[in-house]
Amino acid sequence: MPIYEYHCEDCGAQFEKMTSHSKADSMTCVACESARTRRLLSVFGVSASAKPKSPCASGQCPMPSEGPGSGCGAGMCPGMMN
Repeated sequence: MPIYEYHCEDCGAQFEKMTSHSKADSMTCVACESARTRRLLSVFGVSASAKPKSPCASGQCPMPSEGPGSGCGAGMCPGMMN
């Protein structure tokens, strides 16, 4: 189930709730129990330290090395150069 963020129009509280998509639009405030809440636009985080795996590491190189200093053998996987 996804986690949704809400803002209460009555007391100003902001809170998160894990609920199904079908129930996401009708949430009561956890602080004052008001039904006047609105769902906030949520963003998600991505780790900048995660490196994509090279297809060459698993033997799936899309373009074999074409001589010294090129391709996977030189650490420059053509499948990762986008």
